[in-house]
Amino acid sequence: MTTGPLAGVTVLDISQAAVGPWAGMLLGQLGADVIKLEPPAGDLIHYVKPTQNGLGTTYATMNLNKRGVILDLKDPQDRAAALALAKKADVVIENFRPGVVERLGIDYAAVRALNPRVVYCSVTGFGRTGPMKDMGCTDQHAQAFCGYGALNGEPEGTGELMRYYAHHDLTTAMIVTQAVLSGLWARERTGEGQQVETSMLQAGLALQRVRLMEYFTTGIAPTPQGSAISYCAPDQAFLCGDARHVAVSVTSEPEWRAFCAAAGLPELEADPRFARNADRVRHRGALVAILAERFAAAPAPWWVKKLNAAGVPASLYFDYEQQRHHAHFHEGGMIVEVEKEPWGTLAVGGLPWRFDGTPCAVEPPPFPGEHTQQVAAEYGVSAKHQPGSWRLPPRDPEPAAAGKEKKA
Repeated sequence: MTTGPLAGVTVLDISQAAVGPWAGMLLGQLGADVIKLEPPAGDLIHYVKPTQNGLGTTYATMNLNKRGVILDLKDPQDRAAALALAKKADVVIENFRPGVVERLGIDYAAVRALNPRVVYCSVTGFGRTGPMKDMGCTDQHAQAFCGYGALNGEPEGTGELMRYYAHHDLTTAMIVTQAVLSGLWARERTGEGQQVETSMLQAGLALQRVRLMEYFTTGIAPTPQGSAISYCAPDQAFLCGDARHVAVSVTSEPEWRAFCAAAGLPELEADPRFARNADRVRHRGALVAILAERFAAAPAPWWVKKLNAAGVPASLYFDYEQQRHHAHFHEGGMIVEVEKEPWGTLAVGGLPWRFDGTPCAVEPPPFPGEHTQQVAAEYGVSAKHQPGSWRLPPRDPEPAAAGKEKKA
């Protein structure tokens, strides 16, 4: 384990999929001893592809810096073992639908009765009140329901989901991490733990604070702008002469003047339609038409070099292959490699922060149940699962795949 700022803190992570597990991973990378508890059938995220030597890559990246334990919370003996772990934990994280942890007997009331200092974090899809409180939630579901999808897509087109799957999952996980850290700090002052609650819907609304305030103030709902943003122009992607796009962001009047000079379009600076940002937003269509023609006259790298030299933010659009091998990502520790048998070398994202006095580290994920007996011995409990006995259970083929097989 690391010597990060949370060294000495114990986290019992009984969550599954992405929201809870990634929060647990962040706490683990901050130095906490995170015990990943999953059922004998395994975390449902094991089935998400692709895999590396049999390990789901999503499972791997969500569970770095943890110890793996398998317990069946529906079994009285295993439930007693889980409660023994919770009794000594500083933090418990769960992301089941409302009522599930109560039925399993490991809800906040049950854990607090054993451990009044516990910070117990519950994450749901839609919160614990309201007509949708009992519904499950996925990333796409949250995007659509909270209004986020209405901001994406081409102008005058239909709303679209953000293509990056798990954007809301991981945003919620960061909200969870903030809540847990705040709960631990409050405990330092009061000596008491507490239950902390959040939801994917709350996290989704937090992402949209600026757009929501625009709507509440003006009564005009934001609409899809393609790659552009609603309040600034030019701030979008432009297609260049080499069929590559460049992202340009002009956020101030000095940058606008520098942009006009670098683009060889000094006349735009004097054009009253584009005098101030509000004018440029109002006449966005005319401005974009002029700039699109200008950007098409030179390749994207030329534009990036030219604009950056003038102090105007501009970048190429990197794909993952380019990112994977770019020196900046490696020298900055943003991509690292960890070794874990039987999966071999795993390339994963690096630490999102640095602490010079309490350094953190990226540790490989556990094999499911790898530390069950080790943890059981530490806590003085018995557990049925034996190391090396876990196998990914067979799963029925998906309907689409099954249909294809029948046709063949």
